[in-house]
Amino acid sequence: MVEKLTEIGVDQLILLQTDRTILVPGETRLDKLRASVIGACKQSRRSYLLDVSPLVPLKQLLTERALHTDRTSLLMAHPGDSSGSLSAVLHTVPHGNNLTVLIGPEGGFTDEETSMATDSGIIPTAWPDTILRIETAAIVFAAALLSRAAVSEP
Repeated sequence: MVEKLTEIGVDQLILLQTDRTILVPGETRLDKLRASVIGACKQSRRSYLLDVSPLVPLKQLLTERALHTDRTSLLMAHPGDSSGSLSAVLHTVPHGNNLTVLIGPEGGFTDEETSMATDSGIIPTAWPDTILRIETAAIVFAAALLSRAAVSEP
C-alpha cells in the first residue's frame, strides 16, 4: 500500500489509532515503511518523499485537522446507508483543497468514532456497492482524489 500511494503521488500517510486498531507499528516497522517509500520514489521518479507519520489517535487527528483545515476537505470512507458515493461527495468539495480521507481499520470505525467524526464536520463517503479492504480503499480513494485534482488544474 505504501509503495502504491507513493507512486501515485500521495503527500502524507497518517497511521490512525482507532478502537479496532490491532497492530501498533513500532519504530522498526516505521523504518521499513519509510524504506519502501524511498524505493517507490526511485522507481516512479518522484522527487519528494511520502511523509509517513507515526500512529495518531483518531480524536487527536480530528481536533488538529478541524483547527487547521477547511472542514470540507475531510472525508471518511465509511460504507452504509448514510454515506454518499465518492463521486457525489467530490462534487460538493471545493477544488483546490488538500483532501484528507480517513480509512478505518478492519471491521470499520465504531459507531462512536463515526459519530465523533461526523459531529466534527467530516463528510462520510463510500465506494459504491462494496466494502474494500484497507489497502484497496486507501489506493482507490487516493487515486480518485488525485485524478480529481489533476482534472481541475488549469
